[in-house]
Amino acid sequence: MSFMKSSLVKFLAVSAVAQLAVISSSFAISAGTGTAILEKNDKWSGVVQLSFGSKDEICTGTVIHPNLILTAAHCIFDKNPSSFSQVGVKFGNKGSSTQVKAVYKQLPTWSKRFIREGDPDKLLVHDLMIIVTSQSLTSINPSLRLVNFPENLSEANTLLSSGEELAMGYGLGTNPKNASDLSSLGTKRSRPVNAAYNTKHKAFVTVGGGQCKGDSGGGLYAERNGELYTVGVLSGVDGKRCVKDIPAGYVDISQHLCWIQKASGIDLKLNKQCSN
Repeated sequence: MSFMKSSLVKFLAVSAVAQLAVISSSFAISAGTGTAILEKNDKWSGVVQLSFGSKDEICTGTVIHPNLILTAAHCIFDKNPSSFSQVGVKFGNKGSSTQVKAVYKQLPTWSKRFIREGDPDKLLVHDLMIIVTSQSLTSINPSLRLVNFPENLSEANTLLSSGEELAMGYGLGTNPKNASDLSSLGTKRSRPVNAAYNTKHKAFVTVGGGQCKGDSGGGLYAERNGELYTVGVLSGVDGKRCVKDIPAGYVDISQHLCWIQKASGIDLKLNKQCSN
């Protein structure tokens, strides 16, 4: 473990992280200053922008199967998942979103009161949603590259320790002029971060990403032997958004894989057995 990682673990151990979810009903989380991803070199094409209505109601999602997108449950906040019959999916940084028929399913244990009560212990475990599309996303974008996922915490930690850790999203840049300044919203950026698993919150926490409005639901990513992985889904930040060194919390995907498989009806070809 590097010095930076051990310092991060120590910081997380002593920090109360009392407000690790500065999230409002208007999609409070998302992006930071980083490198805008070039269209022709986008190996992370499985990281997509999701839109749910107005131009500023966006989140980031990760495609792990041609018909399955991972994102954060709070992205639709107090709206009923059954009220949505489609999702806008934007690939890359150019062009507009493609409207796709879809079904939304939030983790059954999710509750919007976790946000109102500022309860990171529950928020960072349950803030997960899947979007199941009726049309294959690879048929819409043949160059789409699916993102893999670890099947357990041990594998996730190995991924994070063996290569560069990245936060990615379509949100505003670091220190935007104001919350209504949407000039940089909708550009996919990649930022290196320092990440560690926090046992208290049972979630991954990063520093260095500057997550801001629009990054919610995006992943904590790593690469191993040419394969792309996501280990977490962005839920919230500990303090002011859009600031580079503020910690951000990510839901651990590996503990919800059986639910994802069952709720979506999609065989994820897991190595572990899931109970019915």
